[in-house]
Amino acid sequence: MRILICDDDTLIIEQLKKYIESYFESNHLKCPELVSFTSGEALLTDKGEKDIVFLDIEMPGMNGIYVGNELKKANRNVIVFVVTSYSEYLDEAMRFHVFRYLPYNPNLKAVNIKIWQSQFYTIAFLHISACIDVVLYHYK
Repeated sequence: MRILICDDDTLIIEQLKKYIESYFESNHLKCPELVSFTSGEALLTDKGEKDIVFLDIEMPGMNGIYVGNELKKANRNVIVFVVTSYSEYLDEAMRFHVFRYLPYNPNLKAVNIKIWQSQFYTIAFLHISACIDVVLYHYK
């Protein structure tokens, strides 16, 4: 299994990697290959399997809506988590059957980074844990 993360914000990529690794470690499971990309173009040129993708929407170049649609065209079984601070894209993301929409609010970071990190970590970890549980169940 391969888990891919595509976000133009490298801090978000690193945080998601920590959440995912923490999930597998806390469940005593071997963490699958984690691959990250900072653009939709780079993600779409990747030739490897795409089992689970954490995808930002608002990125320079190809946006995540286009990338998500292309991923689903290539493999309708790919599981896509949309991770974005732009809730106005939710309807469009649902059209390509996004598995889960994980909102984050970058404005909260500026107010109090510790509170934001704690809230985002809790929400994202719970979402990621529940979704990976479902995915692993289907892979058994």
